[in-house]
Order: sequence, then structure tokens, then C-alpha cells
Amino acid sequence: MSKTAKSVKAICRKNDKFLCVESPDSNALFFPSIAVSSFRKPDIEQALEKLLEITNNDELAISRQLAKGQSTNPRYYLCYCDYEINFLANGQCAIWLTQQEMAYHKWIPEDQKMADLVMSPLFEKKSLYNEDSSPVTSQ
Repeated sequence: MSKTAKSVKAICRKNDKFLCVESPDSNALFFPSIAVSSFRKPDIEQALEKLLEITNNDELAISRQLAKGQSTNPRYYLCYCDYEINFLANGQCAIWLTQQEMAYHKWIPEDQKMADLVMSPLFEKKSLYNEDSSPVTSQ
């Protein structure tokens, strides 16, 4: 019996930029990903913090799963960083692009649909942010 490996991808945002990584094989961009043991929230949070080398819980806010309700693998999670990281835990160089800049790059096929969603002008409107560009949290 073969189990499908589970993974999550981070749609990581800092102000008006999103974290991307370049594939060494195809020079196409993709969203950073990491394997998880389960899709339980604590496992996902721990994996994303490890992937992004976050050591303080206040530095990464994991907002929500995108395309929720679909049994997708990998699953995409919207995250907010307090600062722009330069490298992922695995040594890959981080690339921070605006939605407009993302449109000028090729994406790996697996991430193309999610990249199109992120590049949409309707994605995460500015009203979701405080004046300092930090996410608004509901009480």
C-alpha cells in the first residue's frame, strides 16, 4: 500500500511582495514547499516555520488555506512575514516579487493556477491590512 506524500506550500506575503523560489531545473518560479506528516494545523504551522526558518511565532502569521474545501496536495497556505527572508531553510534563494512582477515570469505547471490567483487584482485587497501593512486580525 503506497501513501501519497503530503506537502504544503507557502504563499508568503510581506507588504506588497510575495515570496517565490526559482527552480534550478527549469528557471521557472514556484512557491516554497515542505513535506508534512499530516494536514493538522500544528503540523502545518511547524513545517512552515521550519521551511521559512522562523524562530519566533510572532514573525509568521499563517492566515488560511487557499482553495479550502478541495482535497488538494499540495495545500497552499497564505502567510504573512514580519520581514523579508533572503534564504529558505534548504538554502534556496528567496525572491520577493509584487503581483505585477510575478506576471513577467514563467511558473512551474503545479503552481501556475495559484500564481494566477495571487496575481489577480482582487487577491487580498488592501482593506485587509492596517496602515502599517500588517494583517488585520479579527477578535
